[in-house]
Formats: sequence, structure tokens, C-alpha cells
Amino acid sequence: MALDQDRIYELLPAIYRLRDAEAGGGALEDLVGIIAEQAEAMEEDIAALYRNWFIETCDPWVVPYIADLLDVRQTHDVTASRSLPQRAYVANTLAYRRGKGTLPVIEEVVRDVTGWITAAAEHMLDLSVTANMNHVRPGHPGTLDLRNAAQLGLTDGAFDPGPRTSEMQRIADGDGRYNVPNIGLFVWRAEAFPLAQVQARRTDGGGSGRFHLDPLRRDIPLANTPESEATIDSLTSEEHTPGLLRPLQLFLELEARRQAIADAHPMPTPQFFTNEPPFEVWIADNPGDPLTLVPPEEVMICHLGDLPGDPTEWQRPPALESYAPASGGADADLPIRVGIDPLRGRAALPTGQDVDDLRVTHAMLAMGDIGGGPYDRTDTIVEALGERAIDWQALVTLREAADGLQTFGRLQDAIATWNGLASGQVGLICVGDNVPFIEDLTGPNRIEIAEGSLLIIAAADWPALPVPEGGPGETARNVGLYDASGLRPALVGDLTVIGTPPAGSDLPGGLVIDGLVVDGEIDVANSPGEGLGLLRLAHLTQPPAQEIRVGTDNEALLLDLCRVRTGGIGALGDILHLCVTESVIEGNPAILLQGGEVLMERATLLGPVTIESIHASNTLFTEATVARRLQTGCVRFSFVANGSDLPRRYRCQPDLALDGAAPADVPGILAAMVPSFQSLNPDSYAYALLDSRAPVEIREEADDGAAMGAMGFLMQPQRRANTRVALDEYLRFGLEAGLIEVT
Repeated sequence: MALDQDRIYELLPAIYRLRDAEAGGGALEDLVGIIAEQAEAMEEDIAALYRNWFIETCDPWVVPYIADLLDVRQTHDVTASRSLPQRAYVANTLAYRRGKGTLPVIEEVVRDVTGWITAAAEHMLDLSVTANMNHVRPGHPGTLDLRNAAQLGLTDGAFDPGPRTSEMQRIADGDGRYNVPNIGLFVWRAEAFPLAQVQARRTDGGGSGRFHLDPLRRDIPLANTPESEATIDSLTSEEHTPGLLRPLQLFLELEARRQAIADAHPMPTPQFFTNEPPFEVWIADNPGDPLTLVPPEEVMICHLGDLPGDPTEWQRPPALESYAPASGGADADLPIRVGIDPLRGRAALPTGQDVDDLRVTHAMLAMGDIGGGPYDRTDTIVEALGERAIDWQALVTLREAADGLQTFGRLQDAIATWNGLASGQVGLICVGDNVPFIEDLTGPNRIEIAEGSLLIIAAADWPALPVPEGGPGETARNVGLYDASGLRPALVGDLTVIGTPPAGSDLPGGLVIDGLVVDGEIDVANSPGEGLGLLRLAHLTQPPAQEIRVGTDNEALLLDLCRVRTGGIGALGDILHLCVTESVIEGNPAILLQGGEVLMERATLLGPVTIESIHASNTLFTEATVARRLQTGCVRFSFVANGSDLPRRYRCQPDLALDGAAPADVPGILAAMVPSFQSLNPDSYAYALLDSRAPVEIREEADDGAAMGAMGFLMQPQRRANTRVALDEYLRFGLEAGLIEVT
């Protein structure tokens, strides 16, 4: 029972309350209010003490103390990567110790200390051996079945059916794999982020009925949404992993479902198309029709590549597919509504068919919450708002009819309303639909930021809540309420913003764009007055072919980039600051600034850089970088490409590697000490991720022991170190384990 001021005051004798009221000052009631505040603090402290008894509910600072009571070995805290492995590791310790040395426990232990989904494989069982009649293993193959295409697709992976000849190299060093004492720990470092009802975009050529599932018409493969394992004793299977989907496996499963319909049999036990399928297709045939779910039996897995003779056309699925019943009789003609190509992220309807709207619920693969994505971005919006409250809010969506007041069907309509507001306002435009908004926010549709104003354009929903004591079904949207998760809308077109404060104003306004994919240039226009004060881009993806450009008369501008992937940055005049945090910038040049201080923390710059002055930490300068002012600033724990001219450096590479080296060895060191990436394709989930073949001095020598560059926040060296600590306790004597990175 809460001890608030009114309750405590009512507990006092009535005579004291009457005299306090007669006195007119209410001094006694004010004193009770102070007592109530302290009582509430004491009550919360007692409740916290109770919560801290349990690992599931305790505060983070309590976790190491509970771990010490259980004699749990200390591991690195990787909470910066959005996971809490230490808490799960401690919570499951007793269960793990009961099953110490078994594969399921090893899988779960590695998953808890790294945050990576793990599948363990005993490679002894994969070896090709002469059969012993005293130990018959009927299911152990002696040769590879070349007729089983589904199993051949698993070769060299976590679920490789074998058989193999033995390898003598050590698995812990990453050299060998198949030997008697070896345990392979296959880890999926990438995460699968689900996207609900993403509007497919029609292809830009040929006939109708062909769609790209990516809003920018990129061929991006679909990922599996991992299902939860039933118990701690179960082993990880393919459906439990966030890997790329295998078309053949999906094809066979859907074919088996259609064959069961033709045979009038119950549906076979699903592997992927369970209650949480890897994708769902929704279709609206005509304008205004509601979206309806296409049953899996009406989806065909197809190869939808461009036809050699006609690059503007794809192979189409049949409208009907015939299946012969196993018991005999006439063939069953079953309808095919849509074809999906998981390898290319494409959809196609049968020849001659078309729909008004096609949406697909699927998952995107990413190494972490960098760039536009459906992860929770509430903290970045709260940080952008600071202490200010939202005065005006709008929702841009196609899910409901626009009213022109709170809901809009186009971004430019919401921005036009914002541009008409008085100065000093704080606005939030929630882009609440996973669709491509194909519009140019330039010219008359540009964004105007008045004196003292702040506009946030964020991938977020603005939920309508029931009105208290309102009529049946009555809802309202409350200003200041938003849900910044589950969405990744795209703006296909250029964006221009201009600051309109008068010259000499000390309150220039700001624009924040959070969580969007922008396929176009972002331009800060020349200003006749004081210009723009803030342009903050957070969790944004921009193709490298596009640019961020800043016009003249924006000397007060703070250009702030946080967890973004963008093209080059250029300014025609001076700006105040450029702040880059955990971001990838690719362009030619990557950055070209006339004036202004640059502050960088964990950045990857893929292109030449020319700036005025710089302070940088844990950054990868992959091409020549020149700062005009060398007397100020510092570069620390970074890789600096040969030919760069930067201020004083502290523990940078290749400086450390060259320290004390003989002149004859310098060319070889410079050639070897360069970062190599798993992929430089911006469409890849592993874009700008350092490869395992990159020098260890770059992969593990940032100031916190993580990797240099934008992906250092993933803390992968610390995760690998956690694995070594855990395996020392849980791996059986005589066995050796090695991490094998699947993604």
C-alpha cells in the first residue's frame, strides 16, 4: 500500500487536521508531504532490496556479486552490444553444471557469454571410418550422397552430414576441423531483425507483377527468423539460426505441403513454416482492398533472376501446379498465388496477373544496430529531444486515411504543415509504415527550420489509445507518445533543409533524422541568415553513391552522425563541428570540409579525407587523410593510411609496427598492416566489418581492446575471450573446441 501524502495525512487525528485548516497555512500538511516523500523513497529501497535477491530482477551492479556467490568465472561485459550475457550466464549456472560437458550445455554457455546463436558439432562423428561389427552405426554414412541436393547444401556448415577424412591441424587455431577430439562451435554473429509487412516495390522495367522486396530495388537475400529452442537439453537446428534462407530447403517443404493436400493427408511436420515462418506474403488485389495473407501452400520458391534473352523480364511461377495423388486418381491442380526468390529478395506473380499492393513480412540480417533498421531507437530520440517537450506531432502512414491534421499520406504534406508553424516549436514526424516514400523533399517541398525550432523525422509509430471514459472504440493520439521500433521506412528522393533564423540569431534550429533509409542526397541549403544549427543523422542508411552536402552561411552548424552508413560529406563553407560516432562513411572524397573541427569516435572512412582540424579515437582512415591544422588535435588508437598528414598520434597503426623496424622491413610492414574487410558491398550485412584475416593490431587494439572502426561496438574480441573462459570450465577433458564464424 503506497504511503502518499493524502493517506498519511488522513491517519492523523481529526483535531490536528482541523486546527491545521483553521490556521490557514497548512503547515502540518506540508510537513506530512515531506514525510511522505521519504516514506516513498524508503518503500522503493525496500522493494529494490527484494528485487536484488534474484538474478532475473536484480540491478546490473548486483550481477557480479551473485556470480561471486556461485563462483562463476568473470567474463567481459558486452552490454554495449545490446545483449546481457553475464546475467543469463549466472542465471543458468546451476543447470549448466548439472549437464557439464554435454553438447547442449556447451551451446548454451557460448550463447550466454557471447550473445551469438551457437551450434556445436562433434567432428568425431563426421569422420569416415571403417565400420566395426561390434559397434554398428547404421545411420553413419560411408560416402557422400550426391543425389541428396538438400544435404549437399549443408556442406562445410554447422549441419554438414559428412563424411570427412581427418585433419591434423588444431581447431582452436582455426586451421583444422575434422578430428577425434574436436568440437566445432559454429556461431552466427549477425542478427535477424524482423520487418513487418514491408511494401514490395515494383521493378523499373518490363511488365507488371514483378517486385523487389527491398525498397531501393536491391537484390538482398532474406534471412531466417530464428525460432526458440524448446528446452536447454535440445540441440540447435537450422531453423534456430539467423542465417540466410536456403531456397531448396524451403521449396521442398512447400512442395511436401502441396503434395499432402493432393493426397488428402495431414500436413507434414514443418521445419520452417511453423507459427513463426521465415516470411509471410500479404496481397491487396485492388485499391482499397484489405491486405490478405497468402497461405504457404500458394507460395512457390522460384529462381527470379533476369532472363538472358530479355533482361526486363523474370521467370514467372505457374498459376496452377499439378500433383498426382499417391493413392492414384486424377491430378490435383493447386493454385500458385506468388513466387518468392529468397536468394535475391524478389517476388513475381503468374504471367498476366497483377495486384495493387504486395507486402512481405521477413527478416533483415545485420551485424548490429547500425544504419536504418527496426531495432529500438527510443534512446536516440530522447537524446535528441534533450530537456525539450514535443509541441507538435504527425504520423505519415498508408495504413489509414490521412486527415491532414495528425495523419498524412506523404512526407511532403507533413513537412508543409510543419513549415507553417511558428518559430520555437519542437516537432516530431513519425514515419510509421515500412514502405518506400518516393518523393523529393526539395524546392517548394524542402524542410524549413525556423529560429529555435527542432524537427525530428523518425521511423516510429504513433499509436492511437482508447480515450478514458470515451465512447466505444473511441481513440486518440497523445502528443509525446511514440514507438520507435519495428520500422525501417525509406525515402526515395533528395532531401533539402534550410535554416531560416535571421542573421545574428543565437538560436539556430535543428533537424534530426532517425531510423530511415534515404536513397538520395541530403542537402543543407545556402542560408540568407544564420543558417542551420544542427543536423543530426542517427541510425540512417544512405547509399555510397549519394552525398551529404552543406551550403554556405551555415557556420553555426553541428553535423552529428551516430550509427549511420552514409555517402561522402562535403561543405562549401565553414561549419562549427562534425561529430561522427560509430559510423561508416564511403565516398570520393569521404569528407571534404573547408573549416570546422572534426570529432570522431569509432568511425570507418572509406575514401580520402580533407579537413581543418581533428580529434579522433579508434578510427580507420583507409585512404590518405589531410588536416590543414596540425598544431591542435590528436589521433589515438587508430589506423592511419600511408600518405596521411595528421596531428600528433598516440598508439596508432602502422606507427607502432614501424617503431624500431629496419628500413628494409618497412615496405613489407606497410603492405601487411592494412585493414581488410569481410565485405565492401554496401548491400551486404557484413559491410565494413573487419575480416578475421585483418592484422590483430587492428582487430584488437582499440582503447578498450575491441576492433578499430565503426564495428568496434560489437566487442567481438571480448566475446571470443568470454568463450575461452567458459570453455575452460565446461568443456570435457581431452577435447578441444574452436569458434567457426558462419556469419
